[in-house]
Amino acid sequence: MNNKALFLFSFFLIGIIGCSNSSENNCICTQEFRSYSVFIADENLVGIDSLVTESKNRQTGEKYQISQSWSMDKGMYVVMDDSHTLKFSGIPTQVIFTAKKGEIDIEADYFFNTDDCKCHINKVSGPDTIVVR
Repeated sequence: MNNKALFLFSFFLIGIIGCSNSSENNCICTQEFRSYSVFIADENLVGIDSLVTESKNRQTGEKYQISQSWSMDKGMYVVMDDSHTLKFSGIPTQVIFTAKKGEIDIEADYFFNTDDCKCHINKVSGPDTIVVR
């Protein structure tokens, strides 16, 4: 092999090794704090407030402590946020979200995962809006 071909091969090999998706890589996470919410409304699409909510792992039953105190919008509830990234992996985990008040009893399925560096939570599936009928 001539020097030019050896140089190009070496550069290519370093590029492949440097792009490894191993969790042992140095990770740089953004300062962004992600959360995923659901809007819960009545039939007229008016937000329902003061619901008691819970998010828990369907398989293990582990409850996730989610603060609802920051939400100023009537009917908006946080289902999951970045404070729980270490409890997730790249494989989606099923989370059951419940909301209750009086005769209102809501249950919705969500799936969340995280990136390899566990920087941010990602919603794989689940409703953005729930209408109570």
